[in-house]
Amino acid sequence: MNKNFSIIRNVENCFFYPGRTWIAEFRQIAGMSGASFQSHLETGYFSRGMDFYKPICSSCQECIPVRLPVAEFKASKSQRKLWRQNGDLEVRLGKPSYSDQHLDLYARYHRNRWGWVSVEAEILRPHFQEHLIVDWGGAWELSYWLDGQMLGFGILDETPSGANSRYFVYEPDLGKSRGLGIYSLMREIEWCQQRQKEYLYLGMYVATSPSMSYKVDFRPFELRVPGEGWVRVQDRKGLASLIANGQRCPKNEF
Repeated sequence: MNKNFSIIRNVENCFFYPGRTWIAEFRQIAGMSGASFQSHLETGYFSRGMDFYKPICSSCQECIPVRLPVAEFKASKSQRKLWRQNGDLEVRLGKPSYSDQHLDLYARYHRNRWGWVSVEAEILRPHFQEHLIVDWGGAWELSYWLDGQMLGFGILDETPSGANSRYFVYEPDLGKSRGLGIYSLMREIEWCQQRQKEYLYLGMYVATSPSMSYKVDFRPFELRVPGEGWVRVQDRKGLASLIANGQRCPKNEF
């Protein structure tokens, strides 16, 4: 990548509301730095590997960035239970790496999580390499192992005062029963706390999306509300006011 560029993309069917047009600005930044990465997160962009994007739909503002002030995080009773339940796992920290084991786990996760039954690992390889495990210099991988088997792995992007939780995949059977998605976020919060980071960015929150509801179970949290900037929220109360159109996402959301 030799230079910065920005384009506008239109998608006729929104991932969350079929029938609506989804419009977003996409950016690629040459010579990515931690400061640049952080600036994009703070100003409402979402990360997809080396790409950043920001929805700019004129009639809908429901794709809201969410972040956690990690020093103030207080685990709930159920989160503390998951922490104890997964105490037998080995957590490994390293730089993002490609292996057939990673790709196969990524494919199994997507077939189970999103119903992509016909999608083979080789078809997903380009997206996997370009967006998931790419290391711009500040990326880290946390993987979770039991008796020599990798049950899940996630990618973090480190910035000067925070980190971005880019993506996490897990073994469909064991990972789900162990609540590995929640456990991995607790480990990422711990990673940030140990390095005295201020925020862990969790990407997008859509209030009507069932698959994103877990993000506001980590409290307190902050939402970047259109017209208001980052707003501290202590619990789920008041979230209804952020739902502009009051309709629930269909179950086949992307």
